[in-house]
Amino acid sequence: MKGSKIKNSISKENLKKDILNNGLRVNLPRWNFDIRPLLLSHTFRSHLAILFWNKFEKYYPFQLLGVEFSGIPMSIAIQDEGFRRGFNCNVLIYRKTKESQTNKNLIEGYINTEKIIYIDDILSSGKSLEKVLFELNKQQLKIFHSFYIVNFERLDCKLDIKNYSIFLLQDFGLPEFELVD
Repeated sequence: MKGSKIKNSISKENLKKDILNNGLRVNLPRWNFDIRPLLLSHTFRSHLAILFWNKFEKYYPFQLLGVEFSGIPMSIAIQDEGFRRGFNCNVLIYRKTKESQTNKNLIEGYINTEKIIYIDDILSSGKSLEKVLFELNKQQLKIFHSFYIVNFERLDCKLDIKNYSIFLLQDFGLPEFELVD
């Protein structure tokens, strides 16, 4: 097994262990992922970034668009791992709300001409992604790919974007549930 495949396997197993121990609350028939506290762990973010680059390095150059809150530490970790590998990757932030009159942009950062990879922790209904697509469309920009830690594989989340996730809901042995708006 090549070094990157070993590292990929170790990283994925470590992420799953961390999620099961610290990011998943189960009280069947209900359960909830809360990965945000894990994103404050350097080790968790490092493993996440290694997995990202193992998958997406072949697509470089690109820029990252992280959704607040979870997408921000994810994007910075990915940017740092890219820098370690010799890549300079631009990071943008999507704000879910406009904070003040002085800051009227929902997308923060310096947008360049490189393709965009959308970064978020969980893909459930796809509503956050739809909002980002709407804002990017105003600037005639598109998302090339999206990256998640967990994808619920919802049937109502069929957008014309390639989605990559480290885990699917079934990887945790959880029953599907109805999303409530």
